[in-house]
Amino acid sequence: TACAKIIEKGAEWFRGHDTAKSAGTKLFSISGDVENPGVYEFELGLTLKQLLQKAGADVEEVKAVQLAGASGYTASADEMNRKLAYEDLSPGGGSVIVFNKGRDMLEVAENFMEFFCEESCGHCTPCRLGNPTLLAGIEAMIEGICPMSYVKELEELAEVMQYSCKCGLGQASPNIFLAVTKKFRDEIISR
Repeated sequence: TACAKIIEKGAEWFRGHDTAKSAGTKLFSISGDVENPGVYEFELGLTLKQLLQKAGADVEEVKAVQLAGASGYTASADEMNRKLAYEDLSPGGGSVIVFNKGRDMLEVAENFMEFFCEESCGHCTPCRLGNPTLLAGIEAMIEGICPMSYVKELEELAEVMQYSCKCGLGQASPNIFLAVTKKFRDEIISR
């Protein structure tokens, strides 16, 4: 691991494996639609595409990559050349979930929102009422009965939640909703 190598080889060696603002290596826990899921240690600064190739993902078939868990950042296929570094595409805690083109991103969002509804403590109104409202909107989109005007209202609700919820869960839970409605809008419109 990085700590043992730093002790063995020194800080200067460690600094040599990085980008200008992201020093050293990071552990990545890669799962989902990859040939070789597992925990990997890579130098910061590699591209998302390089990371996925090392885990055996067919990069041409990747639709999205969820970074830093369910409340993290959803990268679309056109972001494969972004660098995993704090000055570009933050790796967060190192969680990486890969979704191929066969995945329905609305179903992914539904799964994540069900989790957030369960995990909300209910203390603040935006989270207590906002998460179930976003979940109901996703379910309506899946059924094809959600007009785009209502999707726009739900996006506004999600943005309000990001600024008005009291804790990190409520502030980050709308991330997947916004990512799906903005980056995968064609999946909504096609229904």
